Amino acid sequence: MKTKDIRINKELIMKYKPCIEGVDNFNKHYTDISITELINSENISYYNKVWLLRYIVPVDLLVLWAIDSSFAAYEYSVISSNYYAITAAVDAANAADYAITAPYYAANAAANAATNAAYYAITAADYAANGASAQNDRLQSLLYFIENEGE
Repeated sequence: MKTKDIRINKELIMKYKPCIEGVDNFNKHYTDISITELINSENISYYNKVWLLRYIVPVDLLVLWAIDSSFAAYEYSVISSNYYAITAAVDAANAADYAITAPYYAANAAANAATNAAYYAITAADYAANGASAQNDRLQSLLYFIENEGE
């Protein structure tokens, strides 16, 4: 099954020991949605989306996303020369390191390394762009990788 075919519902979310507030919010708005609907939802916070996606998206897509986010963070940091840009550069370096080393680890370690890479890269892009626009750009980037998985 391809990642884009995964259905998001309470049962899936509960497998990963979520916070009660996140599950309650999901149940308030949805019962069963696609990953595309999750990523584009205005009812679910960015951080709750990323929290779940890091568990259900395959490692190889997380690594691609981390690398892409590292480039985005660098581009944003070139535009903005302030504290956020410096933080972004450090986080982008960490993301690249995790993304490069992830394939050398065993399955669980690779998943953890890819998750860390995605986290650092996303954080870098957030700091550099300093806003919701960067968060949406990063999620749309992941959605692109999910929709084109295996092509």
